Amino acid sequence: RAALEGKDSDPAAQLFRDAERNYLLVALDGSKGAHNVTYALDALRVAAERVDGARAALSLASETPVASGFPARTTEGCSECHAGTGGSASFSRAEQAFPHASHLAQGMDCSKCHSTTEHGKPAFPRSECATCHHQESEKFDVSECSNCHTAQDGMLRGSLAFLAEPKPGTMGEMDCYECHGEAPDIVKPKPQTCVLCHEAGYDKMFADWQAEIGKELARLERELATAAARGVAPEAIAKARTALESVRADGSVGAHNYELAKFLLGEAQHALASD
Repeated sequence: RAALEGKDSDPAAQLFRDAERNYLLVALDGSKGAHNVTYALDALRVAAERVDGARAALSLASETPVASGFPARTTEGCSECHAGTGGSASFSRAEQAFPHASHLAQGMDCSKCHSTTEHGKPAFPRSECATCHHQESEKFDVSECSNCHTAQDGMLRGSLAFLAEPKPGTMGEMDCYECHGEAPDIVKPKPQTCVLCHEAGYDKMFADWQAEIGKELARLERELATAAARGVAPEAIAKARTALESVRADGSVGAHNYELAKFLLGEAQHALASD
């Protein structure tokens, strides 16, 4: 706004006014989208695009456009109800449970994986996901797991970007195929398979690790949900959220790097306990 003072006739000013109008339309409704979530998201998406246009016209464009990160609009109407799908995992439960955004970015629509006649059911058995995944192609080298599984690789190697120094776990030097097999026959190993390499009883310890990490995740996420109301500083909340999302995104509940997962949850606990 400051960059537009005295420039009412500038095209950027009109773009900004359009953005402000859409923003106020949603804000003044007061329902935070509850009355018409699809329309609210569309209005805010257009507002964000106008802000990006104004910034570009003023040579103020940032590396991350304001319009980035909005949920996807599907061709079959699924997004009319599943409005958060394809958006940020910080507000979309669907995105926390499964990376829809990366699939939608490939141009896929919901019917590629979901039944459009039996709501809530997949279009095919989960075991058939490998008919697309883990297949050699010109775009991907399936032996380089980190091309797609960046969250898992970062946790396993202890190389998450926000860490002051790497914190690899006991399996940090291992290749993914040693536990998961080679593409396209990828498996999600059960704890019992650990004793094929480790000593007897390791499977129970492994299960105990996952139970501990899972319990802490659930507890800290409840604390995070009330942190702002308890007066926790925004910086502390952001730090805790980053730590929690890293553990959640990995998806192994501590299996890939129990030490790092426990460390991150401890950091989140410390941040949320700060005044």
